[in-house]
Amino acid sequence: MIQKSSYILQAEGSYCFLVSMLNAKRYHGLPTCKPGDREFEWLVDFSFARNGSCLRRDELCERLGVRLVEVSMEEAHLNLPVSFACWPPGCRSHEVLAIGGNADEWELVNYRIKTGPVVERVKVVDLKIAPKGVHMHRFSKVLLRSDSLD
Repeated sequence: MIQKSSYILQAEGSYCFLVSMLNAKRYHGLPTCKPGDREFEWLVDFSFARNGSCLRRDELCERLGVRLVEVSMEEAHLNLPVSFACWPPGCRSHEVLAIGGNADEWELVNYRIKTGPVVERVKVVDLKIAPKGVHMHRFSKVLLRSDSLD
């Protein structure tokens, strides 16, 4: 299991989806770039993530060698790592990565940008998540492109 200090905490910018995908690769034990690296800056520009939404999510996932498989919120803790959008305290819509937990409490990476620990436990009932039926109510298991669905 990867050490929690190895994950990336977003210190600035609006590239939370990119950070979640890089953290998912780290969850799978693969090395990645980090903020400030030339490759990281290239990925930010490539995905059009510098000023908000990552507009090239599919292309970014392909470039990073990951793929997303939708799972239900109720089963997210059984399909780790899972990337999803929420509204942390004092933050606008933000993509985070669940790496552990159970049905009631999840371990989240990069939950509170800049201010929080890299990994923190959050009660599922305390998460502000878009209601079902809204396009932002999406939970995606992050697999390596070489992984099977089993």
